[in-house]
Amino acid sequence: MALTRWKYVVQDKQVIARLAKDLSLSSLAIAALASKGITETSDAVSFINNERTLPSPFDMKDMDIAVERIHQAIDDNECIVVFGDYDVDGIMSSVMVYQYLESIGADVRVLIPERDNSGYGLAVSSVEQIIELEATLIITVDNGVSSFEAVDYAKKFGIDTIICDHHIVPKTLPNAIAVVDPLREDDSSSFKKLAGVGVALNLISALEGCTVEEMMELFGDLAAIGTIADVVPLIEDNRYILWLGMEYVRTTSNMGLAALVEQTSLSLETLSVQDITYTIVPRINAAGRMASAEIALNLLILENYNEVTAIAKELCELNTMRQKIEAGMYEIICNDIDNNLDFWYEPIIIVAAEEYSSGVSGIVCSKLSDRYMKPAIVISIEGTIAKGSARSVEGFSLYDAIDAAKDCLITYGGHDMAAGFTLSVESITAFKSCIMDYCRQLTELRIYRSIYICDEIDFSVITEANVADLEKLAPFGASNEEPIFSTCSATIKEISALAQNHSRITFEKNNRSIRCALFQTTPDQLGFNLGEVVDIAYTLSLYNASNGLTYVSIRLKGIVPAGYSNEDYESVSNLETLCYGRQLDESKLHEIHLTRQDVATAYRSIKTKPLIDTKEQIVFRFSSILTPARSIAAVLVLKELSLVEIVTLNNVKTITVKPDSIKKELSDSRIFRLLAKDE
Repeated sequence: MALTRWKYVVQDKQVIARLAKDLSLSSLAIAALASKGITETSDAVSFINNERTLPSPFDMKDMDIAVERIHQAIDDNECIVVFGDYDVDGIMSSVMVYQYLESIGADVRVLIPERDNSGYGLAVSSVEQIIELEATLIITVDNGVSSFEAVDYAKKFGIDTIICDHHIVPKTLPNAIAVVDPLREDDSSSFKKLAGVGVALNLISALEGCTVEEMMELFGDLAAIGTIADVVPLIEDNRYILWLGMEYVRTTSNMGLAALVEQTSLSLETLSVQDITYTIVPRINAAGRMASAEIALNLLILENYNEVTAIAKELCELNTMRQKIEAGMYEIICNDIDNNLDFWYEPIIIVAAEEYSSGVSGIVCSKLSDRYMKPAIVISIEGTIAKGSARSVEGFSLYDAIDAAKDCLITYGGHDMAAGFTLSVESITAFKSCIMDYCRQLTELRIYRSIYICDEIDFSVITEANVADLEKLAPFGASNEEPIFSTCSATIKEISALAQNHSRITFEKNNRSIRCALFQTTPDQLGFNLGEVVDIAYTLSLYNASNGLTYVSIRLKGIVPAGYSNEDYESVSNLETLCYGRQLDESKLHEIHLTRQDVATAYRSIKTKPLIDTKEQIVFRFSSILTPARSIAAVLVLKELSLVEIVTLNNVKTITVKPDSIKKELSDSRIFRLLAKDE
């Protein structure tokens, strides 16, 4: 787990009391509603019941133009190409538009670009393929709003383009027949955060002349999965699309989707949002990452049981391959970062190499930003062209940063938290320089992770009935996160392995116990021992087991020593700000001044017992004697002077004292010189 701030949502006791009186819900659900800012009974009822009517598709700018041009193409028997993207959102959008157009008699083909060959978005090379198909109309879905060159190239050959996208719109638009994107400044539609499938759903609803709700009866399953996969805010229209769509997922008539679920040993009837997020989405994505997105496309459009079953098996195999490549690549990059302290002085991680696979670079970026609490950009070099993936953390807009370096790029697109781009290999150095210049020009650079806790509770309130009330607030996701609860001063009673890379931990307090799952952390990586008293944060949900029984599932989101205060977490941010070359006033400098005694204390502690190499474990090890910032700084000084080394045992990176280390001058450390207090 990454070092995070714990932020308790301030609850109004009068609001809680009023909601509890008016609603027949458990205290867990009441606290969760209030933490989301829902304070009126009528709003709570509307939220729980998903009382919503989706707006008319024609509220979107250019939708009428797009519909007229598509109908003309159908009437004139023109060849139409639906051009999508290789991720789940793009594949689902492509299938929806393709199958709808085919159902009404259009001469339609579908084309998904190959990640390794064409990269993200409509490219000139893809237009050349479309020319060979003798098409006269391109409909992009989940991409296209930045494809200026490709749109102009298509126009030279008499091919019109309709763009259906949901990504951030540049200041000028491509020269397309229509650009349907809710993020256009001149778009008057009421909801701006749709996934690509949301825009596609509106397009085919407009073509049919029906409501979006009516079109959900045909494509609600695909719309739900695309919405989950793209991690859009699950509020308003998106929440309603997912809430309604999950019912269509569980009763899907899509043979390929059903076959994929069957291969994972999950049950369609009880499939959850988490099942889709962690099991179904990675397998569909594996096609474009490891081979060809066309494999996943065929899964969803073919109607032969044997064919789709074979494809479903192949996707599971590709996902296993993806996991191995991803783990290896992540390990290589982490080793490079840990052995090069120059990364510490940079507010963003940017790495580039030929051995990096573009197929998994986005996933690796996410893991890097989690581990180092920084935005991360991984660039895969393939011949003379390089492809970049980027993921961010709270407080830093990746799109703005990459847009500032657009003169170095061939193509780019994305949003604040995630982006992708292509560039020539010779432009990589200039690109990195532009990104760093952008960071230096920001008036404030505060990058951190937080978990928001809605209530502190006792284990006694964790019952199946009370947790069932929480489920009424689902579906959960971005901007409608699962409620997080905390319990303080719980004792660790048992730690065991869960599957290959996870842990199961039992906690006890007041003679009651709970068993939690901690994912992506093995018992060796935990850093806590039996008998220790800790504060924990966790989510609660119901799990429908294969034996027909229902259990309460508890997922650990945070664990810290009991009584640990994160008020001086700010000092870690101040330390990083100073190392990035920013000035701090004296009041902020006070908490991060470093003394020789601080470094000596850290050295002796590590000599006595090796230290797990994460910010979290460094801070917790010295929490009783050093502030978080001074703990991290002291260890960095030891690393910089090569007084300690990182040893990996059982996949755990551990800091140990070098057996042959010689005495070093602390003044030789750049970090110590920066932070040393006059003595």
